[in-house]
Amino acid sequence: MLSFKDLVTEVLDVQQRRKLAMRMKRNKSRIAIARKRSEKKIANMDTLKKRARRQARSAVISKLTKGKDKGEMSIARKKDIEKRLERPALQSRIDRQAKKLVKVVRKQEIERKRNRSRGGDNK
Repeated sequence: MLSFKDLVTEVLDVQQRRKLAMRMKRNKSRIAIARKRSEKKIANMDTLKKRARRQARSAVISKLTKGKDKGEMSIARKKDIEKRLERPALQSRIDRQAKKLVKVVRKQEIERKRNRSRGGDNK
């Protein structure tokens, strides 16, 4: 069985993708319960760093694609972008941007928690 780290660094073939989809479908109720439970807690620093990195990465992707949606691109174009993102220059740019975004993400998390405690659900 592939771990999450393997999935991130390794390109999946069709069979692996189907197997992953079936596994996620089988565990969807567990995942939903865990998500509900974690929504009640405030995110720790590791989670905030992951969110900031994801936002920084998506900002770099949108800059590379000139704002084009990832769903509209061909698979070859997506692979090309992923390959470009692995370059050390872009990795350092993502790291720098993520470091700056941690403050913003933390404020968003505090605001989300504040709104939930007031009863104002944004969904």
